[in-house]
Amino acid sequence: MLAVAAATMSGCARKSSPIVGGGVAPAGDPSDSIRLMHVCSKRFQILNYQAVPASIAYEVLGSSESGTVALPAKAAGQTFSHTELENRTRGTLRIVYRRIVTQSAATDGTECPVRRAVPAVAPETIPAWAGADSNRLVDPAGVRSAVARNVVQVMFVPGAPQADRQAAVDLVGGAVIGGRRYLDEGGGLYLVQVPGDSTGERVLRAIRLLATLPQVTDAGVYVTGGRAHGVKRRGGSP
Repeated sequence: MLAVAAATMSGCARKSSPIVGGGVAPAGDPSDSIRLMHVCSKRFQILNYQAVPASIAYEVLGSSESGTVALPAKAAGQTFSHTELENRTRGTLRIVYRRIVTQSAATDGTECPVRRAVPAVAPETIPAWAGADSNRLVDPAGVRSAVARNVVQVMFVPGAPQADRQAAVDLVGGAVIGGRRYLDEGGGLYLVQVPGDSTGERVLRAIRLLATLPQVTDAGVYVTGGRAHGVKRRGGSP
């Protein structure tokens, strides 16, 4: 288990089937292979689980905002490709694929962390607020620990390009805020601030998404007290 000074860095997701909002990777009807996910503020991610490119139309209900988005095919080794869409207008975003209204998702008051470039090596710092009592959730669903409500930890495959690290952090609307350096393990362990909530569901969704990415070896909660959930790695055990 990886431990740091005032808090424990503890992973809780291994490489597994993709899970988005509690569901598994879609199958069957191609229109079911596009997933819309609200990230924070007016920012969305559109996931394409197909090995072929796709094009979707979108509109923000109750406004004049609309358009089209080209979605790349997922690459070899990927579970999905992801494309960011940031609206001008708050409201419910609806997407249409192959003339079928596939999904809708609404914006809410959750703000996005300020976007930053992901460094090649994890910062050797941990901000005090990340483990503060005011930022703590005790035993949220699926985790038997006290954890930060809006922080996850991530480790990357050694040699993963900066663009791939950035794409992973951007997928979950995150920003690197600290970490610990382990130079033989993909640049170290990164602490990433993500949009949080009072239930822990946003943090857990971010972890599940990160765990599907080929450039990520570990993703987990940031444990601030209590019993730590075991570190799980690809092919490993708790």
